[in-house]
Amino acid sequence: MFMMCLPLLVWADNQQPITEAQLPAVARKFIQSHFPKANVMVATQETEMFGKTYEVLLDTGVKMEFDSKGNWKELQTKQGALPTTVVPLEVQRYIKQYFPRQNVQCLERDRTNIDVKLDNGVEITFDKNYRVVEID
Repeated sequence: MFMMCLPLLVWADNQQPITEAQLPAVARKFIQSHFPKANVMVATQETEMFGKTYEVLLDTGVKMEFDSKGNWKELQTKQGALPTTVVPLEVQRYIKQYFPRQNVQCLERDRTNIDVKLDNGVEITFDKNYRVVEID
């Protein structure tokens, strides 16, 4: 069930480097809003069967994946924590209550779930209404 936090930026034949300006406007605004001091080191566009996806690596070590419209699909850091501004409020509340000393290192979302990985290795899956459906 957990497909989360797989390494991003896996190079494939249909993946090509792009400039930050070529990212969808929604993705650029997201990066500027939540990571204002970070710089884009690498950005790629991958053409898939159902559209394009974009992957970004910031100079802070944060890796991101965006859908064709620029909405984030996955956010990941190996050091420290993701900014709380990218973590849904309901998820923040749950983590503060049950894992108060832990930080979010990875978020992955699809149409039905949001998967969260904490810095202690705990993985939590929330449904679209932010109810916990699995803890691993």
